[in-house]
Amino acid sequence: MLGTLCTLITVLSCVSGVTVVTQKPPVLTVSKGDTATMDCNLGTVTTSAARWYKQVPGEFLSMCCVSTMVTALLNMELDSPPPASHPIIRVNLIID
Repeated sequence: MLGTLCTLITVLSCVSGVTVVTQKPPVLTVSKGDTATMDCNLGTVTTSAARWYKQVPGEFLSMCCVSTMVTALLNMELDSPPPASHPIIRVNLIID
């Protein structure tokens, strides 16, 4: 079996107005130790933060990254808290 799968979902929190957020792919599922790239476009947002969440099957969503910058290249290694059975994911996120 491939290792535990995790899903990363981009969520943008806006207090007012409608914001169109595009992310390719819309949902990214990776196996333990995989490297992945997501391209994200926050449209005209200048004051809100983008938040990335991961979800391990059978568990609740947990926030793994917040970006307050509209243009950024984030290279990060996401490491779930104990227990050690949780996966480590390496993700490159590009926010345009």
